[in-house]
Formats: sequence, C-alpha cells, structure tokens
Amino acid sequence: MDLTPAAHDSRERNSHANGDVGDSGGGIVVMESREPVVSLSGARADLLAGLRGRRPVLVTGPGSKLTRPLHDLVQAAGGAWVVRQDGGAMSDGVTGLPVARPQDAVTGGGRAGRLEAASSDTSLLTTHGATDGLVQVLRLEIAVRSSLQSRGLGRTAARAVEHLTGREPAGWGTAEPALEQWDDEAIYLYAERRSPRPTYVVVAGRGVVGSLLIRRTGQGIEELSTLDIALGPAGADAVAEAERRARDFLDWLPAQPIVNHAMTSTFAGRADLLIAPASGATAAPLHLVIGAPTLREREVPLDEAVGRFGAERQARGRMVALRFPLAGNGAGSGWERAREIARWVGGTDEGSRPV
Repeated sequence: MDLTPAAHDSRERNSHANGDVGDSGGGIVVMESREPVVSLSGARADLLAGLRGRRPVLVTGPGSKLTRPLHDLVQAAGGAWVVRQDGGAMSDGVTGLPVARPQDAVTGGGRAGRLEAASSDTSLLTTHGATDGLVQVLRLEIAVRSSLQSRGLGRTAARAVEHLTGREPAGWGTAEPALEQWDDEAIYLYAERRSPRPTYVVVAGRGVVGSLLIRRTGQGIEELSTLDIALGPAGADAVAEAERRARDFLDWLPAQPIVNHAMTSTFAGRADLLIAPASGATAAPLHLVIGAPTLREREVPLDEAVGRFGAERQARGRMVALRFPLAGNGAGSGWERAREIARWVGGTDEGSRPV
C-alpha cells in the first residue's frame, strides 16, 4: 500500500494536531502522543498518506491505547508502535521487547527481535494473559475482487457485519471517528475519485471496528476487509462459539466467484476493541479460505489439498473454493500451518508442486 506524510527537512520536528512529529532520518518518521486513546484522526491520516516510502514509528505513553484502524495502518506502512515509560525506558508496543531508540523498532536488532517474537501473529496481542473482564473477539480478513463499475464497494464487509451482528455497519469515514452513515454508493464515489490511488476507509458499528482497503492489483480491483467483532465474555465456551460463527459465516463465502482468500481468528480483547500495550496473549487461528480465482490461477490440485492439509471443498455450481481448518492445535502451530499452506499454494514450499 502506498502510504506515503508531506516531505520534511532532515530531523525536522514540529507541533502536530495530535502530538509531536519528527523526521529522525534514515527514512523514519516519529509521531509521539500521550493521549489516553490514540486514534486515526484526520491529521494522522493525512500524515500517513504522505510518507513517501518512509516508515512511521508511533511513540505513546504506557497508559495509551490504540484504535485498531490506526494500529493496522501503521503496520501496513512498515512501521511500529513504541511505548515510552515515564522514566524514559522504551519497549515495542506489540511484543513488549525493549528498544533503545524509537527507530530501533523497525531497523537492526530491534526489527529482528520483533519478527522473531511475532512468530504467532503477535499483532493480535491483548492486555492480559487471563480472560477476566475481556470479551471474545472474532477477526475476519477477507480479500475479494471487485470493479469500480460494480458500484458495490464495501458490500462484503457490510454483509459480514450484518451476518454476525444482525445489523449492517453504522458508519464509515476516512478517519476516526467514522461519522458518515454506512453507504455503499458513497464509498464507491470516494474510491472512484481517488483511483488509481489506494483508498482506505474506517468501518464502525456496535461492537465492530475495522477497515476497508481498496487498491489496484495485477488482476484488477481488490477489496481487503479487516474486521474485529466483539462476541461476548471471553473463555473456552466463547472460543467454541467464535469458531462456530466463523464457520457459519464461511459456509456461503468461499464459493463466491470473487473471493481471493479469507482468514478467521479469535482472541480475548477489550470490550471497547482498543489495543493496549502487549503482555502475551495471542490470537488463535480458525480457518483459512482460498477462493476459486486463486485456485484457478495457481493451478492448485484440489485432491492433494484435501489429502495433505485436510481441506474441505466448498462448491457452488462449478465454482470451488477450499477451506482449511486451523483450530485445535494451539495458536502457534495453527499460524505455522497457515504459513505452510500459503507457501504451498504460492509454489514456494520446498519440494512443492511447480506453479
């Protein structure tokens, strides 16, 4: 994604509408805020839209919490979140690993440490190892093919939210808070004005937060919906309910001809869906779906997928998708299994079929 704030002079620092912004050199822009809740405000959205290839590092206080749209956009830009304690010590906001300087979170040993610690998708870390006072969150990541001529941008996200909550998203916006009433047509017109540049919008609803990224790929227009949906009090029963509801939702999704891929996972998070500095709880993967267009283009042998990975065929007419179950083996092994499947489908698994 081309997340590119306006050019700054080397090591420039200025007062920003939502905190200090400084260019630390080396292609890194540091944003600092002590707000209790740090969100994707209009000013931050403008900043992230003008990075010109530089990577953002968001520095907050130990009591700050991030909204999911801001967290995801910083990550998508190759950036990082750093927590600065009152005494000056700093740590990575996702992994909790110490860093000497903010830029170390995305360069050198700091970056290597982040990648090692993120071996089981630590982007979904939550506030506590225990689940007391937390809710079970279902995360959906859905990539579909679309067209600016279809005037249906955002409909997959809306259907997902409506299916799982009984109501469509309440609002959308280019920043937070997302105050525009949900309107597929308005999202289409906004994306059309921005084309061929990527379009990123916030999705909001009762117990729902997420984003919609609309971008051009080699195959046309892709919509990537990322949604966190609060289900109820966290715990073992809630995990089973999350798996059931994800499976129910995916019953109709995989065979749709426009679905490239989809991923579902679940984790214990805050009821307000904010992200606090990490302490070690990870998401558990539930399902990985590879849609018909990807299967066809990659010439994936369906029988081998069923035999090797236990994939389930999902068919509607002549359109066939594959759903790979990932739950039941722990978070770490589930994510490793997902990576193995992705390597195999992409033809990069050693000894795999040629593509």
